[in-house]
Amino acid sequence: SAAGNPLTPGQRRNDTQSVLAGGHLDGELLFYAAMVDDIEDLRERTANRALALAKEGAMAAEHERQVKAFADLEHQAVLHLQRAMRKHPYAPWVKQTLGVGEKQGARLLAAIGDPYWNAAEGRPRRGPAELWAYCGYAPGQKRQKGVKANWNAEAKMRAHLIAESCIKQARSPYRPVYDVARVSWADRDTSDMHKHNHALRRVAKEVLKDLWRFGRDLEESA
Repeated sequence: SAAGNPLTPGQRRNDTQSVLAGGHLDGELLFYAAMVDDIEDLRERTANRALALAKEGAMAAEHERQVKAFADLEHQAVLHLQRAMRKHPYAPWVKQTLGVGEKQGARLLAAIGDPYWNAAEGRPRRGPAELWAYCGYAPGQKRQKGVKANWNAEAKMRAHLIAESCIKQARSPYRPVYDVARVSWADRDTSDMHKHNHALRRVAKEVLKDLWRFGRDLEESA
């Protein structure tokens, strides 16, 4: 397919790793998302070690330089990820959706793959509910001790973080979703945190539904 257009069903790859809708742009987004993950992890672990050593008065200055070096690498990787996002077919949705942002939008897409396409079965997802289930937001999907989750934990985390970001923006289209969900549970005998998490879940599902719709429209306009 042409750059920027989704692949037709016959052209799509069918494997266990989710594939996005932009051909070579998919690999670029996935590469830089993975790089950000790796460097972020190294930076955080290095910072924790530096903090522990600083408490003991050991090599504080040297470890601070190491933490800064990883932070600089992470910044550069994020810039590459953002540039990759701007070239991606889903860039218009990310750009127009206040509260998402290029970095978070790219990391969610890297975790999901094409929101409209079920890569494992080589077909379009039948609706938003199928994407919700993939991301762990279907009814009854709960973590059970000793049982492997039947959803993509990374995708669920990324959707949750975007929901948190969106509700901090008064003009985000998802802030009203959060407010309505909180009101609907106002009289329930449960904690404020439980009500907050319920509302965040509603926001995350709305974000995923809109992503699915955007992918469907891309497919239909190809």
